[in-house]
Amino acid sequence: MSEVLKHMEYEAKHKVKLKLLYLIKNENIVSLTH
Repeated sequence: MSEVLKHMEYEAKHKVKLKLLYLIKNENIVSLTH
């Protein structure tokens, strides 16, 4: 069971990281266009 929880935690962290990278990219694009 703990292995499943670890995997879920890893997935969540990975998704958060991707979301942050996506937001940062969008911010950079917005700042470049303005």
